[in-house]
Amino acid sequence: MTLGEKRRLFTRLLPRLIDEMHRRGFEASLDEGFVGRSIDKPSEDTPHRRDGGHLKGIAQDINLFRCTHQPAHVVGGCPNPDYLTQSEPHQPFGTFWTGLHPLCRWDGQDGNHYALYDGGVA
Repeated sequence: MTLGEKRRLFTRLLPRLIDEMHRRGFEASLDEGFVGRSIDKPSEDTPHRRDGGHLKGIAQDINLFRCTHQPAHVVGGCPNPDYLTQSEPHQPFGTFWTGLHPLCRWDGQDGNHYALYDGGVA
């Protein structure tokens, strides 16, 4: 599968993951995704691996929130949800994500990082 095919697959699968988060009563926001064009020079400092999913467009960090004040399904979402900074709340979504396609990866170490496998790097 080419990188272009993987990027299109990733784009097709990501909304399913976010819908599942909402279905289970959580709120979500996108954090770091594709950063390939923002890195100008090979020597430029970046927290991302040079051969990693963020630079290839096949990884997305998703912030997870839990509404404790009103149901999250209310139109417009929860006004002041609690930001969940630990990996543990992402566990059921990591399991869901890896069940969507054989290339989907979630390792639980960086809980909010969802990616596709590409030659040993996710």
